[in-house]
Amino acid sequence: MKKEDLNLIELSPDLIAQNHAIMTGKDFAAPRQQVSGVVHRGHCAVWASIGQGAKGWIDVSFEMSVPSVTAEAFAQLRQALVSVLRKDVREKDIAMQAGLLPDPPPNPQSRMARYAACLYADLFFGGAIAEDGENPFDANDGQRATETQAVFAVRAARIAVVELSGTLHVEATLEGDQTQVYVPVTVVEYDDGVMIPFAGYAETALVDTGTALSQVTMAADLWV
Repeated sequence: MKKEDLNLIELSPDLIAQNHAIMTGKDFAAPRQQVSGVVHRGHCAVWASIGQGAKGWIDVSFEMSVPSVTAEAFAQLRQALVSVLRKDVREKDIAMQAGLLPDPPPNPQSRMARYAACLYADLFFGGAIAEDGENPFDANDGQRATETQAVFAVRAARIAVVELSGTLHVEATLEGDQTQVYVPVTVVEYDDGVMIPFAGYAETALVDTGTALSQVTMAADLWV
């Protein structure tokens, strides 16, 4: 994948306050606008400093703060979906597609961006998952109560500012003292403006090595 192929998503540091203002304001949207919107699939970018590692390797150190569904809220969402989803779209199947099953699973929240993409793909897009892009959805458009309940469950998920700090080791040679790291993210944006980002705890990231994007694994303890 090339840098120009990425769908870069910027998440405002004021996102939590903006959501609160929308959901408690006097002009609170009609129910229809609360269950329709767009699923954004892409990456968040952060600048990182470069240090020389072992021969043929570089050390990429960075810090980032990003609004995201929390690990606890993600676990609660999954539990809610167990009872909400119909038989032909089961939570277990979503987890399987997202790589959380079979056992032994990875840290569940490390796959939350892909999990959200798989959930909406199965509910609205015929199972097709867009790695990067925007996909409109509408739970009012001839859907059953299942879709509406699932969309409301996502909308109710708690978000907070999640911090990532650490060093990644990349097999590359790169001049300069800075580069960019791209973390996968899925953002559900409703028509009334509420945004629910599944941006935290990613298991992998992309590092710009100048000539290509290198995929690297991030340790779970990088997230604090």
